[in-house]
Amino acid sequence: MFVPLGYLVGVALLLLTPDALQVLPGSGSVVAAGLAAPSLLVPGALARWCRRRLLADLLAGGRVGRRVFTVLRLLPASVPTVLLLFLAVSGWSDLADQLGGASFLATMALLLLPLLIAEVTRLVAETPLREQMDELGYGAGALPLRRRLGMLVMMTTPWLLLPALVDLVTRWREFAAFLLITSPGHALSAIGAGLLLAVVLPLVFCATLGVSRALPPHLAGPLGDTAAALGFRRSALRVMDTGRRLANALLLGVLPWPRYLVLTDALLGVLDLFALRGVVAHEVGHARGRHLLAIVGTAMIVLPLGSTVAMQADWFETPWVEQTFVSLLVLAIAVLAMHKIAHRFEHEADVLSAVALGGAAPCIRALRFATQFGDLSARRASFLHPSEERRVSVLLAWESEPAFRERFVRRGRRLRLGLIALTVTVTAAAGWSWWAAWPVERALWHFRLGEFAAARAAVQQAAGQVRAGFWEEWQAVTAEIEAAVELAGPTLAVAAEEQFAADAWRRGLEVAGTAGAAAARPWFSLATWTDSTPLRRSVAMYCVAVERHDEPTAQRLWEHLATLSPPAELLAALRR
Repeated sequence: MFVPLGYLVGVALLLLTPDALQVLPGSGSVVAAGLAAPSLLVPGALARWCRRRLLADLLAGGRVGRRVFTVLRLLPASVPTVLLLFLAVSGWSDLADQLGGASFLATMALLLLPLLIAEVTRLVAETPLREQMDELGYGAGALPLRRRLGMLVMMTTPWLLLPALVDLVTRWREFAAFLLITSPGHALSAIGAGLLLAVVLPLVFCATLGVSRALPPHLAGPLGDTAAALGFRRSALRVMDTGRRLANALLLGVLPWPRYLVLTDALLGVLDLFALRGVVAHEVGHARGRHLLAIVGTAMIVLPLGSTVAMQADWFETPWVEQTFVSLLVLAIAVLAMHKIAHRFEHEADVLSAVALGGAAPCIRALRFATQFGDLSARRASFLHPSEERRVSVLLAWESEPAFRERFVRRGRRLRLGLIALTVTVTAAAGWSWWAAWPVERALWHFRLGEFAAARAAVQQAAGQVRAGFWEEWQAVTAEIEAAVELAGPTLAVAAEEQFAADAWRRGLEVAGTAGAAAARPWFSLATWTDSTPLRRSVAMYCVAVERHDEPTAQRLWEHLATLSPPAELLAALRR
């Protein structure tokens, strides 16, 4: 299946480079973005060059030159490369933030726009080239352009759906504050987002990748009967149009609904009914064994809950060398575990298909075909799939050796108990971390709601319970709470927020003029609550740098402030 790796790397760059490039508020420029925009067309231009070079090589001697293959392999990497150049030159991250305003959805859509331009132009120019190379015998089955664009739509859906939900949630201030500020809110919102995507993505996959119910008439009945006999919905069988380029099958969907068993048109065209029944039984075996739910469900719970435990333990405040070493070690263990679990579940699905069909012959026949069709070695394994030789040996041992069957069942039971134990352990640790963090997070929650009297009381109750890594931020928040109480009294009406921000700005100017930028930092931070213009955010960042005695950052921000046309009285006050 086509996975746009260059696009995924590009998304990671969009999320990470604002901090890495130290993008400042107001640094984005429409003019710079316009001048840098042609660089986004480079991947498409390279693909068109490859096609012209291919035609020239064929006319010259009938052999394709090495340069064509080299550039073609580098094309996916060209997308994040030109995107990084565009972000560094244009300040697009800040420009998207300015143009998006208070809408998370609009900001994310604008942020993704240059990446989508680069990727779409690449696909439009590259797909005809790959199709032509397939015809010449140099390819391994290129999906049609509409399917590749459909996959791009599916990969973009989460990045637009989740910001849209945040926009919706922010309409309820108390609920939004709980989800966006507290540790249990973070974890529950991540789990909820995962469940939502588990429903939406299978539907988007079917809608954008040419998946339909139009199985060939001579196969629809027998394959539907096989699925129904195994407890799988007959109506959930689907066929995917790939232009007969890909022979594959997959179980789509983590939850019982929506869940589909997708067979590609090429697979239906080359396998006989006997082998197809084995394929269907294998995929239904994944559903009956709840394999996707076991893997994705465990990750969906362990990752967000584990992050809250790590945060409460001040893991992110440890030296970067230790973080890197331990993170790489944990990642290696996770990858190895994923490899072993995926192979185990493939064997389980094979065995369940053999049990369902009264023998291993259909599954073995399908495995033999897959190896021959892909021109692979029977001993070659992939990250997710064992080798054909190993899978066949497990199937034969299951059929002929009762002792092997007992061991096989015990191993599956132990694996599931291990996943359950991991989930329960992490959940218990997360519950402890939430309990430990709540006195502090309660103060933050009240503060964000504008309940300053309650926030001040919570600060007093939380004395001595602040974790070490949060101490500097806690002091800053405490100072802002005191400033807010002094400025607005014990409560803040929702309708008065804009006036409150304006009053905080005026008070910040007064304090900066008499006591300096560091002393004015709490008021300038409060002034960005409802008016987060580049100027106000830059002033707040400058005051933070001065307060922390970070002279290089303060100097950089001071020079940046001069480009934002600040009022003369502001610069005069900050110079103290």
